[in-house]
Amino acid sequence: MFANINLTLKFNIMKKTKFTIVLVLLLSGLINFLILGQIENHGIISSSNYNFTIEVHGDIYNWGTFSNFKTILCGSFNKYLYQYNSSVFEFQQCVVEPDSVFAKTNLRFNNTQLDFNNKNLTICEGKSVTITGSSSYLSGANIWGNNSVLDMGAGTYITNCNIDDVAINGLVSVKSNVVFTTSLVVYGALYNFPDNHYTCSVLGDIYNYGTISSNNTNLILDVEGNIGNSGTWSINSLNLTGNEVQQLSCDPASSFDNTVINVNKTGGYIDALTGLNFDHCNINVNNDTIFIASGEEINMQGGYITEAVIIPHTAKAAFEMDMSSGAVISASDVHNVTLQGTTVCGNTTFTGDIYNNGTLLNYSTNHYTVYIAGNLHNTGNISNNNTNLVMNISGNVVNDGTWTNNSVYLNGGTSQEISCLNGHVFECGLICVSGTGPVIALTGLSFSNCNIDFQNNELQMPAGSIFSLSG
Repeated sequence: MFANINLTLKFNIMKKTKFTIVLVLLLSGLINFLILGQIENHGIISSSNYNFTIEVHGDIYNWGTFSNFKTILCGSFNKYLYQYNSSVFEFQQCVVEPDSVFAKTNLRFNNTQLDFNNKNLTICEGKSVTITGSSSYLSGANIWGNNSVLDMGAGTYITNCNIDDVAINGLVSVKSNVVFTTSLVVYGALYNFPDNHYTCSVLGDIYNYGTISSNNTNLILDVEGNIGNSGTWSINSLNLTGNEVQQLSCDPASSFDNTVINVNKTGGYIDALTGLNFDHCNINVNNDTIFIASGEEINMQGGYITEAVIIPHTAKAAFEMDMSSGAVISASDVHNVTLQGTTVCGNTTFTGDIYNNGTLLNYSTNHYTVYIAGNLHNTGNISNNNTNLVMNISGNVVNDGTWTNNSVYLNGGTSQEISCLNGHVFECGLICVSGTGPVIALTGLSFSNCNIDFQNNELQMPAGSIFSLSG
């Protein structure tokens, strides 16, 4: 049995007036309160022991306490919600029936379950919707913004929502079917709700100034637009899925951490506008191309990058790769790079002018070949790593460091120049000249414990220089 009160036009609860249902509930245990117009609350609307439901056909203006059990926004016309004086909606449930609800002021909900039933929530320009309380959620909303903010608290979550042009603040946890349809700016934190693994889709750009992180279980992000990271980024998986050029940028003080990054693009390429920092990330480029700004650096600590084509924007202008903590590169083609740190390689090609200022090694699990489709200038260390490193070089060679790997094949189609600087020595197990042109020494040459096979090719030495072979 229901006790129903029908009002037309406007229901106004004045200041210091408290609308509380106590004894009336002895008739039924449930009260439905129907308001056919708008409601203005300057006092207190609340439930007392029993469920108190308000059905509102008009707009809501709130200056006071609004904490009944359930509020239903009814009718077919747009609904406009207003809050003043730091008031809060604290009804336990809110159900939306009309096509569109407009947040005309900043709105706050506490311990409220917001069910929009696939209807529209427009957060007006510059306004925010804040949802707090561990029993709160936002479900089934198409959220439209204009420089607007969604701010959520610990224990809340959002599910089955499409969100357009809304920044997020606070602690925003996502469940299933959350799609950001244009740009997403993260000022607070974006997590998955910790009860399961969840995937969140961003159809536009994403810019992180806060934290994007997995929460106990896995957060997966599918991104079709540009990515900028100026905060903390540590999730299970980031998938780049765009069909056009996707720009990637990273603040020097920020990095992508402990994330599997998959490039699954259907068109375009990756355009790195800045240097990129990766900390224990596994990066699968799937034979796509990364263009990087000349003079910038890819910094990798741990993890791996595979099947990548990496090219600086400006031809012949180098960029840097600084690898450490066992980071591995394999099945890739890297152009005009200066290698820093410790570069551990599977079978990989370096194209153009290559400078090794760090340590160049093979991955220790097997014998691997590094192909230099161009010139190599070594001022660091080239050596074996437990197993054998094989070098195939088609261009010129300068050794101004330590060079002790298993074997070097000079396989150029024309003449190849070779130099030893500052008293440095080739200490490879084998040097084999397998190309078709002569080898032209620009300096004296020193070899220690090397087997040298010229295969009937010519070596041209400069006048007065020394060819030294020992060991």
